[in-house]
Order: sequence, then C-alpha cells, then structure tokens
Amino acid sequence: MSYPRHFFFAAALLVLPSTLLANTTLTEAPRAAKVDYQVVSPHGTRNDPYYWLRDDQRKDPKVLAYLEQENAWYQQHSSSYQQLTEQLTTEIIGRIKQDDSSVPYTKGDYQYYSRYETGKEYPIYARKPVAGGDEQILLDVNQLAAGKDFYQVANLSVSPDQQLLAYMEDLNGRRQYTLKVRDLKTGKDLPDQLTGLSAAIAWSADSKQLFLVRNDPVTLLSNTVLRHQLGADPAQAQSVYQETDNSFYMWVSNSQDQRYVMINLSSTVSDEIRILDASQPAGDFKVLAPRMRDFKYDAEHLNGRWIIRTDWQAPNYRLMTVATDKLGDRANWQPLLAHDDKIFIQSFALFNDYLAISERSDGLRRIRVMPWQAPEKAFYVKSDEAAYVTGFEMNAEQNTQLLRYTYTSLTTP
Repeated sequence: MSYPRHFFFAAALLVLPSTLLANTTLTEAPRAAKVDYQVVSPHGTRNDPYYWLRDDQRKDPKVLAYLEQENAWYQQHSSSYQQLTEQLTTEIIGRIKQDDSSVPYTKGDYQYYSRYETGKEYPIYARKPVAGGDEQILLDVNQLAAGKDFYQVANLSVSPDQQLLAYMEDLNGRRQYTLKVRDLKTGKDLPDQLTGLSAAIAWSADSKQLFLVRNDPVTLLSNTVLRHQLGADPAQAQSVYQETDNSFYMWVSNSQDQRYVMINLSSTVSDEIRILDASQPAGDFKVLAPRMRDFKYDAEHLNGRWIIRTDWQAPNYRLMTVATDKLGDRANWQPLLAHDDKIFIQSFALFNDYLAISERSDGLRRIRVMPWQAPEKAFYVKSDEAAYVTGFEMNAEQNTQLLRYTYTSLTTP
C-alpha cells in the first residue's frame, strides 16, 4: 500500500485549519440529532437514529454542516497545542530517511523494489534486470497523486510474463478501488478499468485474464469474484463466485508458484479455499476443503501437492499435505509436521529444497528451516540477541537457496 509516508503520524497530530471554521466559536460539544430510521435486513429490523449521517456521496448539506461543527470544536480545543504539533511533526520528519529504498526481491528475470526520493511523499516502484542493466520505473506514485486531495495505490501485481502491471487506485480513502493495468513496455495504462473493487488481484497463467473481487456498494463487503479478459468491455467481466455469508472475508491470490488462482474465504472460526488451474482460467474452482465451524486452515502449492497449515485436532496448528487430485476431503490429508503443544506455527514458506516455518514458543518468534530430503537436519535462523521477532518477507520464487525474512528487536529496529 502506498499512503504518503507522513500520513500516519500526521493524522495523529492533525490540526485542521479551515477558512470555513476560522471564526466559529462553540460553547459546548456538538451533538448529532437523533432521527428514527428503520433498517430492514434478513436478520430483522432495527432502529438507527444516526442513519441520517450516512452520506456516500459526501454532498448532504446537513451532514457536512455537522462535520464542520465537529471540526470546529476540535480546532477550538486543540489550538493551544498547535506549536507543539508543528514541532513534533518537524522532528519526526527529520528522523525519516529521505532517499530510502526497500530490499529488492527476485521474480523471474528482474529484481523488484520501491524507493523514495528526498522531499517526495510517495514511493516509486521500479525493477532492474537480474543480469544487469538500467532501472525501469514501473510506477511513480508521486506523479499519479499530483493535484489530488487523497491518493493511494494498493497491491501492485506484475503479470506472469512480466510485461504488465495491475494496480488498484483509491481517490477518496474508502478502499473502494479502481483497477488500472499498465503496459510496462510503453509505460501507458490500458483502457481496462473496473471500479468498486477490493485490492486483491490474481492472474491467469497466460497474462491475459485477471481475477478480481467486487465489493457490495452499500456494505463495502467483498462478495463477488470476477474474471476479466484484458481488452474486453469491463462491464462484461464474468462473475465466477459469489459469497452469501457476510461473516466471511474474501480475497483472491495466486499460489506462490503461480500455478493456481485461489479464492480465500476466512471468518473468525472457519476457512475455505477454492482453487483453479491458472492455465485454465475458464475452468471451475475446486474446494480444497469445505468450511466447517472451528476449522481453520491456509495452504500453498509445491510440486503437485498442497501443504496445509491447520488447527484441525491441533490448537497450535500442524502442517499436513495432500495431492492435488485428492482435494475436497480432509480425510485425504497426510501429516507433515506434528502438533506441538509448546510451539505455535504462525506461517510457512515453500521452496524446492526446503520448508521454512515461522513459529512462536516461549514468547519468541523464530524461523525454522527444514530440508525436504533430510528433515532431521532442521535448524533455526540464528540471532545473537535474547529477544527478537522474525517473520517472512516477499519470497516470490521457490527454486532458490535464499530466504527473505524480517528481523527486529528492541535494539535492532
């Protein structure tokens, strides 16, 4: 996600100057009026006296007037802190490295990274050929954000052939995204645009189709998976799955090896994953394991089998495996890493030669590396510090001997 880098602490320290409010003096805090309104839903009818404050178009004069009163009240009572706010803002900005850059990760023939330039608020996304060569700028968010009151780019996704870049754009902060697709040869965006989406993106293997998630325009819940053929009319994007249970959060992704498109569904006490061969984008999704109450799992694919992290008969989670042709029934799952009542398995990453496991025990988050051919030779990523936190970073390729991870402690930020 590419918020401006001063966005978060600026929001915390915000003093809202407004010419509309400059001469406003309030003697008591504004109180929103109560207006009875019956909200009808499949779960019953309820009275919501503050429903009138909903204004999706941000144009209702009564709502805007009330918000201006709230802002005036805040400004009136925080004005004495304005000098301190400005001082803290200047100090925090001074601690931010201006010309910062992320650690590159390798995907195919390129190394991908993001960087900031001095004095600019937004990142620049770029890549360089692994074999050597000049930087290619994929997306300069500073240019896209110029002249806009709010701008955010979410979930950039490079196509399997590495010729296209799909990204999601938000212009008002509601996280209702618009799909954009950039031709990386020309640097120009294609005509394809779909609106009202979540940030999730998945590609077909031929780089010609995208799987996206549309949100309900009222509730903003993700409820429909779409398949869009690049170059086709966006209005004709086909619905390939619809979720009717609002307790589930839904997103799409590609498996780590890019061979599958995954519909991921998750609630507090249940999960479900549906998969599709990315080389057959017009095919039907298959359920990896059907949802059941008090049954959580996530999965990744490697060399014809799925590796699954699950709490099935394992409160601290365990790892299991199943062949791709035996999906649909967890009775077919085979144990891979047994449950341990002293070790909580947080996540895992798959590579051709080894399995990496992020786990927590005795309050310490560590990474264990287990060679497939010699699991008895498993080892932990070492640290000289007694207390620290590790976690996986972007590991885009499986045929590698490199594991990318993050590390932080009280003395190593």
